[in-house]
Amino acid sequence: MRRWSGIVYRAFAEGLEDNPGPTSQQRLSVAEANKAAQRGEYSLGARLGIFKDEDERRHADVENGFGAIVDATLTRQSVFTTDDSRWQITEAVTRDLTEGVKKLARNADGDFTPDTYVKRLPLPTALHLSVLTGESLAALADASHTASLARGTRKRTAKRWKPIVLRFKDWLGHDNLGRIAPADVQRWGDERSAGGSAPKTINDTNFAALRAVFGWGVKSGWLPINPAENARVEGRGKKRTREPWFLESESAAMPLSLTPHSEFKAPSERTPNADSDRCRPGFRDDLAHHSGMMSPG
Repeated sequence: MRRWSGIVYRAFAEGLEDNPGPTSQQRLSVAEANKAAQRGEYSLGARLGIFKDEDERRHADVENGFGAIVDATLTRQSVFTTDDSRWQITEAVTRDLTEGVKKLARNADGDFTPDTYVKRLPLPTALHLSVLTGESLAALADASHTASLARGTRKRTAKRWKPIVLRFKDWLGHDNLGRIAPADVQRWGDERSAGGSAPKTINDTNFAALRAVFGWGVKSGWLPINPAENARVEGRGKKRTREPWFLESESAAMPLSLTPHSEFKAPSERTPNADSDRCRPGFRDDLAHHSGMMSPG
């Protein structure tokens, strides 16, 4: 994340180098205020506010002091980030600007010795980002595959994702890594879903492959964010092939012995018949008398 912080550092440390306004002591007081913000002890809101813990207090103080600067920088550079990535950039800007203010304090005293701290921050033209260097999606797939093998991953496992990434590239119609947005990934999944692919396959295979490769790209400096991080296709419900009730033609074809529900009667309402008489007391004796036999016992 130092790459983006470097842009902010240069804007202040180099852009204000010849500004004769604040004295060295005033510059150093700003540096101390920056350090206090990093501890969550600068702004009145941070000192008097109610927070869950000290990390939340510190987060609020840093955000209050540097959040707007980070947002302005990312907007100017046309960079989209996740919340976690943005916070990492904000923390880097907080640290680096503190050093930048110290450098301006030296300049205010007439000390213009070469700035050594800036060497730690890569120049924008040296960033390993496709938007600046023209890296391709195919190159990222190759690099990710090579790195996976170097980590000792089984060949079969390492090569699972690469073909999927290349299919995504073919669908995109271009190989410019810097032009890939989260909306592109989601649209690819939606089209595959509309074409009949199962949501589980899209989520657990297609999106998982892109998420893994892009995730490695973020860690390795190829990308500022993972465009597949939140991609997901919702599952489809079970397809209904017919209505839940019988059609009129089906009802007419049913055996006549089936009693319609509207004609169903409770046992107490039914007309006695031979079957019901079998349960009548004395039925066995009557049957024995008419057949010339006596009921046992």
